[in-house]
Amino acid sequence: HGLKEFIISLGPEIPRIAIICFDLDNFKKLQDKPGNGHQWGDQALETFAYVLQHSLRHTDAAVRDGGDEFCVILPGVVNENIKTFLGRLWLNLDKNLVGSERLKTTYGISVGLSKNFSEKYEEARSKMEREKQTRHRGRELLH
Repeated sequence: HGLKEFIISLGPEIPRIAIICFDLDNFKKLQDKPGNGHQWGDQALETFAYVLQHSLRHTDAAVRDGGDEFCVILPGVVNENIKTFLGRLWLNLDKNLVGSERLKTTYGISVGLSKNFSEKYEEARSKMEREKQTRHRGRELLH
């Protein structure tokens, strides 16, 4: 399912929602490497998607948002839920290695009312892009 369908399925009873957008940094560099680059790129996408999916609660959703970008929706959250999710994600990423190139995931987070989904989504994407440009945050997907 896409983002829009998932939000509609939540219904009006979910007052707060967190949206986290992720970008695999240096993905193109990895993908363009001579030899196994495309295989490593595919493996990086598959591994990140797998780890992301297995880091979610049953009420959450993750979608590939195009290219090397992913989006997670955490309905009914408080800040502690976000920290717990990110902690689980980083721990799971550390257990799953990809190729021989280091990748970083940059992310942006937006938390607010679910009725403002489009606004929250754009805010999360904007934060991710700013973080990507400054490279102040991120997490390595090792090897």
